[in-house]
Amino acid sequence: MKIEDILRLPAAEQITQLQQKKDIPDYATLKSQYDPDDHKVLQSLYRPQKAVRRATGTLDSYGNETYTTEYEEVNRIAAPFQRLIVERAVGFLLGNPVKLKSDAEGEDQEQLTAMVQRTLDENKADYFNRKLARTVMSQCEAAELWYLVEDATFWKRTIKQSDNNLFKLRVKLLSPENGDGLWPWFDEYGDMIAFSREYTITDSDGKVSPHFDTWTNTMQYQRVSVNGEWVVTAVVNVLGKIPVIYYSQAEAEWAQVQTAIERYETKVSNFADTNDYFGSPMVKVIGEVASLPDKATSGKVIQLTAGSDAAYMSWSSAPESEKLEFEQLEKLIYAMTQTPNISFEQMKSMGGDMSGFAIKLMFTDAHLKVENKIELFGEMFQRRINLIQHVCGKVINVRLEPQVDLLWIEPVFTPYLPKNVREEVEILSVARASKPLISQRTAIENNPLVAEPDQEEERMSEDTEADTAAMTRELSGTFNI
Repeated sequence: MKIEDILRLPAAEQITQLQQKKDIPDYATLKSQYDPDDHKVLQSLYRPQKAVRRATGTLDSYGNETYTTEYEEVNRIAAPFQRLIVERAVGFLLGNPVKLKSDAEGEDQEQLTAMVQRTLDENKADYFNRKLARTVMSQCEAAELWYLVEDATFWKRTIKQSDNNLFKLRVKLLSPENGDGLWPWFDEYGDMIAFSREYTITDSDGKVSPHFDTWTNTMQYQRVSVNGEWVVTAVVNVLGKIPVIYYSQAEAEWAQVQTAIERYETKVSNFADTNDYFGSPMVKVIGEVASLPDKATSGKVIQLTAGSDAAYMSWSSAPESEKLEFEQLEKLIYAMTQTPNISFEQMKSMGGDMSGFAIKLMFTDAHLKVENKIELFGEMFQRRINLIQHVCGKVINVRLEPQVDLLWIEPVFTPYLPKNVREEVEILSVARASKPLISQRTAIENNPLVAEPDQEEERMSEDTEADTAAMTRELSGTFNI
């Protein structure tokens, strides 16, 4: 059914039709896996208490000892590998901020580019991107909703020769965790031609009102349930585009190793139980004990009756097999999720000064994962830029409308990589020596010690001028003699 036909149906039927099935895991399942407090190892259904048979100290009618069954709590240790996997993926993807690359020519296009950058800066895009990526990787879907906010002073430092600058763009993160139902609608070509958001609003009296909003390029349909009936309000979409960027992935970052994580948690919990029983020294006694020493006695002696014997019980081979399984499970979890093990102990074992090539080689797998994630986030960030550019040029500052379709701005991702600063500076120095292979500007931009290339270049020019002036004064004094 076409979207136009659906939007002509009664409101309840519209909602039913717009809620298409999505090929992503159930959020409740993802939440229970991501939150260590909800892991199966902590639940009695999956890890029951230990049944212990104990003597009661009484005899039955036949003179036999009677026993009762009691239940003891077991150790339950959750290992939050899921969070670690997600945080490492976010760090390598967005540890370095995403930059904008523009082909702007002329003052108008440069101004439109500046408006896009100012909008992203105002919305703290670097921090928002990390929160967004963390949400997508752990909940498998999220969306960013852009909307206009009135602000007559916001553009004064950015826009020139324009009177229509009364609004700015803000963004809101939509996610299942925040109570949002996200329902994109795609046509036969895979293009999103409508988007719906399902949510609730609680008023000051505690009354909850269900809402279901839908956007197309031309209209916005706002639906609210009043006394069990949907009331619909249709308004024109003044932005001219669907103001939503929708992100989704088929599975969570840890999906391939979920069973390995559960096995690891079970084994480490079992190992803790075993330590509780056998971790402290145990003495095996054959015969009878006449007396035991006091715990404060120095040089303790156990007094035995004639023919008795006592010896410590030792645990010979079990810990080695347990250790091997722990190591193999941990390696499997890291390897299958392309997650580098950069714990303090692991880094300490690698020594100190590593070459830049060795660092790149060590993080090759993590960077390959970043390239795969850019397939999703690169495409969606490009759509975000296109949306902001469209609104800035065709709604906020209409004077720039002719430039919207001519200007191209794209996101540039730089995967995070630890740096050997000394080696990088030495390489740049060699490249600039004798016959330079790179320009001074390129060297400045790639210098890890420089944060602001423009400011640094200006300071270098000032230093050069000062050195030249000093040399001139020195030469003048020499010739005067």
